[in-house]
Amino acid sequence: MSKLEKKYQGIITSEKSSTEEVSKAYDSLEALKTLANNEKMLEDVIKSKGFADAVVQASGHEVQVFISSDKLSNKQANTIMKLANEYLGSDKMVSVDYALTEK
Repeated sequence: MSKLEKKYQGIITSEKSSTEEVSKAYDSLEALKTLANNEKMLEDVIKSKGFADAVVQASGHEVQVFISSDKLSNKQANTIMKLANEYLGSDKMVSVDYALTEK
């Protein structure tokens, strides 16, 4: 995400960029910020559901959710997938993975 943000900022600040390019870069930058905010909100909601930690990575039409947990039931995974669709859009392919936590 930071690479894309730098790219869009470069287009916006470049004197060589056309008005149309600057407008598209600005729109893309705003969409990127919105996505990052939605990912963070989803992570917080997942944590509020009792998980120690969660990381959400959205790219294109795919969303990966990583949960810090010893186990993950089908019901929990389904709930997380529904939350991902709610926060990031229902057109996404969501995968949920978990890792054993260290004790």
